[in-house]
Amino acid sequence: MWNNNPYEFGAPDLDWLRTQVCRHHRNVIVSHQPPYTGTMTATQDAEWKGIRDESSVMAAIHGHTHVVDMIIEDERLPIFTVPWVLDGRHGFVEFDEMEIRFYDCRDGGRVEVSE
Repeated sequence: MWNNNPYEFGAPDLDWLRTQVCRHHRNVIVSHQPPYTGTMTATQDAEWKGIRDESSVMAAIHGHTHVVDMIIEDERLPIFTVPWVLDGRHGFVEFDEMEIRFYDCRDGGRVEVSE
């Protein structure tokens, strides 16, 4: 889990994130803001994109926008944004060696989210 909220904690620590990604053969990056919120400089955005491009990164999961969203970046990387966690609503992630699935959960049920 990586805090990339510059409004509360200053510049995101991309060096720390890169080090963590390089240490593991499978990674799911979880952070406050999704990649396309416009809160980083162009240089930081490019560096963040380079880290996401690492083949060991399986997915990226975020909050901040309070809506369920799913995109596939570069035809490879699922980027999932969880809903506002309120009144029992939440996001759920399930993965194994081969695949990863994302769900929007509410009212005791869950619906798979896809692009």
